[in-house]
Amino acid sequence: MEPWLMDKHVDVVVVGAGPVGLLLAIELTLGGANVMVLERLTAPNLGIKAPSVGPLGAEALERRAWARNSPRRKIAPSRRWDRRA
Repeated sequence: MEPWLMDKHVDVVVVGAGPVGLLLAIELTLGGANVMVLERLTAPNLGIKAPSVGPLGAEALERRAWARNSPRRKIAPSRRWDRRA
């Protein structure tokens, strides 16, 4: 383990700096948690990781108003998605 990590207190460790890991880290930080994100890659992976947003993801983004405030908005407002339908 890196010496500089030995004295660091974190509430949550998120493993993976992909779209889901980073979104989780942002949400946890906004909620007041001290978060550390660990990523095994030493350089950014420029491949597309999340080419689309499903209904539940769009709903989550709408709750945070990220979809409305995005300068390149590509998320249409969604209706509540019911898995039973």
